[in-house]
Amino acid sequence: MKKFLYLIMILTISLNGCSQKFEKVCHGNDCSVKCNCPIGYEINEDSKLKHVKNQFYKNEYGHLYIKTGSVRPGKNGEPIDNEFFSSLISQSIDVDTYKKFDDGAWYGKDKNNIYFTKPNSDGDHIWEIEGADVKTFTTLNTIYDNYAIDANHIYKYDEIVVGFNPNKTKFLRNKEGLIIELVQGTLRYKIE
Repeated sequence: MKKFLYLIMILTISLNGCSQKFEKVCHGNDCSVKCNCPIGYEINEDSKLKHVKNQFYKNEYGHLYIKTGSVRPGKNGEPIDNEFFSSLISQSIDVDTYKKFDDGAWYGKDKNNIYFTKPNSDGDHIWEIEGADVKTFTTLNTIYDNYAIDANHIYKYDEIVVGFNPNKTKFLRNKEGLIIELVQGTLRYKIE
């Protein structure tokens, strides 16, 4: 049975990106499969990657990367822009249909999934929000651009705001019309 699960994991990973050699990693009886593709490439290593579309690239094994960057302190403390290619993104992104939401929020979608983009000191990370409804998902007009809603849930970043049903929640707004609080019965959630 374990060999069967191991083969399924290899097939899943190969269909989702990196088809390079795999490494079986075990901790006691708990085993998983790890792709040996590099986590990133320096900007001057772009010849090792093929541009796919927009900010997306693939290496020779089909592993997906994003052109991203970070700001690092220089010798005298001045900020230095550092561009590079990172694979800290979901390998399930359909590059042909992926687009960010227009309102500048940290969300994006493709024909199959909703994604959350988190800027970090090591560049943008993009991961899938499991279970989010692609057809109804939209960002909320809040005082911060990290809230969204679909037919089933309200989200802060990539996590569900627990206890709130989008169909039963009232949205309290400030003078500018931006949502500042969620209210459902006796539950209250201040947008922060």
